[in-house]
Amino acid sequence: MKKKTLFYYALFAITLVSAQDFFIVKSGDLYGILNNDGIEILRPTYHSIENYGLVKKDWAKVEFDGKFGFINKEGEVVVHLKYDDLGVFGEYEESLLKINLLGKYGFIDKSGDVVTPPIYDSLGNFGNFHKDWSLVSQNNLFGFVDKSGKVVFEPKYDLIEQFDVYKKGWARINENGKFGFISREGRVVVRPKYISINNFNEYRKGWARVSVENNKFGFINSDGKEVVPTVYDNVEVFKKKIPADQ
Repeated sequence: MKKKTLFYYALFAITLVSAQDFFIVKSGDLYGILNNDGIEILRPTYHSIENYGLVKKDWAKVEFDGKFGFINKEGEVVVHLKYDDLGVFGEYEESLLKINLLGKYGFIDKSGDVVTPPIYDSLGNFGNFHKDWSLVSQNNLFGFVDKSGKVVFEPKYDLIEQFDVYKKGWARINENGKFGFISREGRVVVRPKYISINNFNEYRKGWARVSVENNKFGFINSDGKEVVPTVYDNVEVFKKKIPADQ
């Protein structure tokens, strides 16, 4: 590496990394880095360089022509400058950082590898629905990805409600105007085919009343099985007769 005298540059800032001073220097409209001995470890290359350690130890966020990435303390690119914005680790999950590419979002990990490709319109915090899942959306449809980037449920649902509202471990979903349930284990336990689903235990313990398009009613049980077919115009419970003298 070639030694530079400091008067070649406009001195811009000093950043402390692992007890080593780094100078961020400017030449024209570009910034580079010298170490404490005046050794150029990164020639002026970027339109901005943030301090090391703000996002991850030994990483600095850099920008060129509106695109962002990260470099390490040797000045090497660890995340290529192709993103329109970069978040911070811990915002959604400790080991993941949100990326924005052309208005689509995904995650990278602490190695700089893409875990969830930037193809989603929105990302939810891990733990809002499930400790290991993030609610994602595409074209106003919703699904889930896990921390490894695996798609647990494709984003095809118009609505995903919170777990445990209707039944412990289940969340009600809506697809094309019809309701069903998914489980916390990542399975569709009731296929979305019902126009309405009542709460469990309203009519009988462990059962929920359901209806289909022709306004016919039946019941499903707590295993998701249709135990009474949806062929009835109405279903009501017997009411106890109140004695006349009361």
